Amino acid sequence: MQRRNSRSTIIALLVTLLLAVVMQAARAAETYGPIRPGDTLWNIAADSYHGQGVSTEQAMLAILTANPGAFSAPCNVNATLKRGSLLQLPAVMAVQVQDAAAAHQEYARQLRDWQAARHSGQPLKCASTRPETPPSPTRSTDTTPALTNSPVQPAFVAPPLETQTQTALLTYPEINHFLQQAQPHLSTPQIRTLLGNSQREHDMLALAWAIALGLSVGIYLILDGADLGAGILSLFYHDTPTRGAIMASMAGTWDANETWLVVAGGILFGGFPFVYGSVLHYLMFPLMLILLAIILRAISLEFRHHADRSRRWWGWGFGIGSLTVAFSMGTVGGAVLEGVPLTPVKVTYAGGGMTQVFTGGLFDFASAFSLWTGVVGVLTALLAGSLYLRARFEKACPIRHHVKRWATASFYLLLVALAITAVWCYFRFPWVAAKWGGSYAWVWGLMGLWIAFTLYSLRTAAHEDRDMTAMVWFAVAIASVLGTLGATLYPWLVPGSWTIFDAADPSLSLISFTLAMGGFIPVILVYNGYQLWVFRARISSMAAYATGAR
Repeated sequence: MQRRNSRSTIIALLVTLLLAVVMQAARAAETYGPIRPGDTLWNIAADSYHGQGVSTEQAMLAILTANPGAFSAPCNVNATLKRGSLLQLPAVMAVQVQDAAAAHQEYARQLRDWQAARHSGQPLKCASTRPETPPSPTRSTDTTPALTNSPVQPAFVAPPLETQTQTALLTYPEINHFLQQAQPHLSTPQIRTLLGNSQREHDMLALAWAIALGLSVGIYLILDGADLGAGILSLFYHDTPTRGAIMASMAGTWDANETWLVVAGGILFGGFPFVYGSVLHYLMFPLMLILLAIILRAISLEFRHHADRSRRWWGWGFGIGSLTVAFSMGTVGGAVLEGVPLTPVKVTYAGGGMTQVFTGGLFDFASAFSLWTGVVGVLTALLAGSLYLRARFEKACPIRHHVKRWATASFYLLLVALAITAVWCYFRFPWVAAKWGGSYAWVWGLMGLWIAFTLYSLRTAAHEDRDMTAMVWFAVAIASVLGTLGATLYPWLVPGSWTIFDAADPSLSLISFTLAMGGFIPVILVYNGYQLWVFRARISSMAAYATGAR
């Protein structure tokens, strides 16, 4: 009881500290400095212009323009800040000279240049001492930015119905000019209010669906991760009854677990079509492997029950399919974190305009980092599968005792792998270093301590044979890791390629998508919960398909 009270106290303290940090408001200033170790331009810009109606990217580019001598390379916002420098912070009006969409594109270009220089080992070269700032569109004399509190303003806001077929990226002045021509009776304040409401509505829905996407992926990894891990473990049991029992243990729930993968794909398709159309092209090979492996797992579960001579091969197919899905899922995650190289292309269909597409090769996703995250995915599945089998079989069943060694080994291997991945991310991605090493580094440290606490609780519960408690702590740990990753990514959906707000569909489409699909998520949650309740009882090794007859 004392241990439980201490644990509750620690949890309450951590949650209180995190809430206190969230409630803090960043303040603006005219100058910043002197620059100290750990200061990053992203955090300086985000803190100094918080709530000022400009994106962080706009602020970063304006600070670079005003202080070229404070950077190791005066043409790139990702360049190192010189220690001891004093930054002059431009006024908000100066920051607004470059609209948010143009600032996002310029930031993405500079990020690609910086990454290319870092990969080549050569210093970043600048064509001039000052970055070029594309002029703001001049269709209208009113260039007031949209009223929004989002970190990055979306590049597209839905125009009236008669021009919904147009796909060209529209800036705020262009939409403002359009409304002035289409609705001349509206005053300038009315137009600003209309655009501001549309902007806030778009941002709110985009963020809500991004959270729903993260929840769908997280639930899938937690639920189907256990099935995948159990399938991988079946490869190490060559006797037919044991392998059959492992496969039978998930016969009632595996299909419902994989429903969340379909939900995630539907959210991408309906809520973030730009990502669906470009990023999925980039990840075509691993995604096709995942699809084929899922099909192999499904038919192996069914065919093994009816097969005689080929039963052994269907058992192998189930295990290999599980291993392929786990590895490919991890690889996809690593490839997304590295960003997607997109090329602007002019299109003539649907009204014309510019869009970004992937024009590379089939294996461009493969890198040392993405392959490593594939290994991390396998280790995560092994831990989930071993915990699941221990909770699924009766306590006297030999299978449950055999997988305890796998649970212990996979836990410590995953612990090391997570530490390596965190360090790799910090030194590999500037947006990670900017968040974790900024002025709120101690907050990220608290998040790390919380994750360590969840892993410790998981290991303690597993060691004490509290199987269901161990599975719950595993779910909490995975949710904490994914939540920390999502907070680090924000506002990016795909780092360096698409922000949440840029990638989202126009407001009208998001509203329709929300009305049509929003109710399905609670239904699927109820479906999952009902199946878990029905199949909650432990089983024995005699649960294998027709063990005695065959």
